[in-house]
Amino acid sequence: MKKFARLQQKALAPALKVVPNKKQSSAVVVASKARPPVPASTPVPVPKAAPAPQPLIAVKKSGVIRIKGQEFKINFPLLFIYLLVFLYGIAIIAFHLVDKLDLYKNMPLGSSQAKQLTSKEVIQFLAKFTPCDVSDSLNNAGVANGGFIPNLINQSPVAAKTASAVGKAYTVLYAPKADPRPALKQSYIDEVPADAMVVIGLPLELQTVQAPYTRVNNALYGGLMSTRAQYRKAQGSVILGRIRDLDEHNALHYPVWSYGVGTSAPGPVVKVVAINVPLQVKVAANGDATRVEEILTINPGDYLIADKNGVVCLEDDDKLQSVLDYIPKRVEADSKVSEDIKRGKPAASSQKHWRGKI
Repeated sequence: MKKFARLQQKALAPALKVVPNKKQSSAVVVASKARPPVPASTPVPVPKAAPAPQPLIAVKKSGVIRIKGQEFKINFPLLFIYLLVFLYGIAIIAFHLVDKLDLYKNMPLGSSQAKQLTSKEVIQFLAKFTPCDVSDSLNNAGVANGGFIPNLINQSPVAAKTASAVGKAYTVLYAPKADPRPALKQSYIDEVPADAMVVIGLPLELQTVQAPYTRVNNALYGGLMSTRAQYRKAQGSVILGRIRDLDEHNALHYPVWSYGVGTSAPGPVVKVVAINVPLQVKVAANGDATRVEEILTINPGDYLIADKNGVVCLEDDDKLQSVLDYIPKRVEADSKVSEDIKRGKPAASSQKHWRGKI
């Protein structure tokens, strides 16, 4: 039995721990908690690195392009030609867009917006075009004479900064000294508004259909009047009669139109009887052999467009919007016609083609 106990104690020795007891001198053998055997350390598996992503498109030095895993042979000279053609096409489109913007930047902005244009904006717009351009638009609107006021001569030219002199009509009516209407006390020239075109006329009985188109040989207008009109920022003067002091008008670079010239002042034979009234203008009947004459009317506030070609009257009415819209379109169309003619194309077919696109 003693031998068996010694063998048992020896077997349990690793699991026994001797703890000293302060109260007792003898050691107390205490069984420690059993510990599970520690397994041998197992190496932690390291994940393999993911392969680097392949680019969607890759070009190799050999001239091979890889797209989504498929390889294609590249003909670089041909590709370069295609690129040049593409860039040339882009340049042509950009050129035409810039050309369009340059043409239409001065246009009324559309039907609803054109109604909102101020008189000054209309004047600035029309000043970029000629009376011929305006007449074309008026012809299109059904005005047979294109608003043209015949027989007027440009005695002092338009400044080079604009194509035309444009302003709103500020009308002045002269009458014979014997006319029962009293002469106005105020001076018409001192009341000229800015951006006006001074328009001076005579009663119908002092007008003729044939040259010199007036029965008054005295000048109705002179250099001092242009000096004052220019100071008040008028755009020009249209005199349905004679003027004098040609050198003074030209020295001022102030544009003036008239039927002719004279030397005497108006005072001895005529007087101013009205300002800002409709002026009647007697002209030859336009293309009508059954009539000798017809009467044109210039109303206060009408737009006058004038250059060396002559003077055109554009009424400020409900047709103004459509007339303004048509002008640049017709100008562009006729520029295309001119290009075609210069390349040898027939004028008639080119006009039909381009004007038909308006």
